Amino acid sequence: MYSIIYKLLYLQSFYSQVYKKEEFLLITFDQILQIIKSEDLCANEENVYESVMKWIKYDKENRNKHLPDLMEYVQSRKFANYFSVRN
Repeated sequence: MYSIIYKLLYLQSFYSQVYKKEEFLLITFDQILQIIKSEDLCANEENVYESVMKWIKYDKENRNKHLPDLMEYVQSRKFANYFSVRN
């Protein structure tokens, strides 16, 4: 259990480095969804978008169906960042 929590915290803290690694492409849909919807994720919307597209393209035939669900969180991060900058 501790190992899973530690890995998730590491991913959230160093996302801009982690998503560029080959291992990132092997995570499941549930895992990438959990990561990108986390409020603790330290990444800008461009990195999140790029990582989602990279993950989808790795296995496009099986993962393309997840694109709408993942993009929902990419967009929500964009709007959250926009409103936090304005206030």
